[in-house]
Amino acid sequence: FYARLMTDGMSRVRKAAWTLAFAPRIPLFLVTDRVSRAAFNRQFYRLYRGLDASELRLRAEEVVPLYASENMYEDARAAVRSHTEAGHIVALVTGTADFIAGPVAQMLGIPHVLGTELAESGGRFTGEIAGQPLSGVRKAETTTEFALAHEVDLQQSYAYGDSTADADMLGVVGKPVAINPSRR
Repeated sequence: FYARLMTDGMSRVRKAAWTLAFAPRIPLFLVTDRVSRAAFNRQFYRLYRGLDASELRLRAEEVVPLYASENMYEDARAAVRSHTEAGHIVALVTGTADFIAGPVAQMLGIPHVLGTELAESGGRFTGEIAGQPLSGVRKAETTTEFALAHEVDLQQSYAYGDSTADADMLGVVGKPVAINPSRR
């Protein structure tokens, strides 16, 4: 989503220049993600430093649904529909920035979004995460806190995840599901 969000509306030349400037960072991000998703999140969200928060949120509302609709698995839509029709409380718990996760959740009809909140100062993102990265143990804690606040029985709950960063969250529910899991 980041590349789409940053390059939306750019000319081909500016998009190519942006891509050439960003591409050398990718190997470092990949290595960091293999070591720790929380460290990856901290490192990655520094890219937002100095960006106008309101402008980026508005752009996300336009760009994210287009990109997500092109890349969304139909099984994901079906699973959300199934849980919603069964009367389950459905929440999206993700390390993704909340302003990016929000439009995805809205597309899927998910009423609750627990995403990473980026710190702001003077209407601009600082490049820091407000609180802790929503990954690993913190993702499990957030899921548990949400369940308590909404009187949800975690032993009867489902959780879906695709990476080791989701393992702790999957461990707190009675019905964990690994979807397109990473090798680790």
